[in-house]
Amino acid sequence: MTETPMTDRVLLVDDDPDICQFLATLLEIEGLKPDIALRPEDALTALEGGPYRAILMDIAAAQAVLGRAGR
Repeated sequence: MTETPMTDRVLLVDDDPDICQFLATLLEIEGLKPDIALRPEDALTALEGGPYRAILMDIAAAQAVLGRAGR
């Protein structure tokens, strides 16, 4: 069985662009490739584009996504 290589992409989800940019800078220093989503809808679209190593999400954004998924 062939293993899928670990991606270096990380998804940041927060409605505060300053927080996203700060975290993105830290992740880039560590050699990761952050994608930023300022709205839960953007995060869902980004997830359709392939796997992420990790998702860092604001709790309010997480609640918004989970609320939509439950409808």
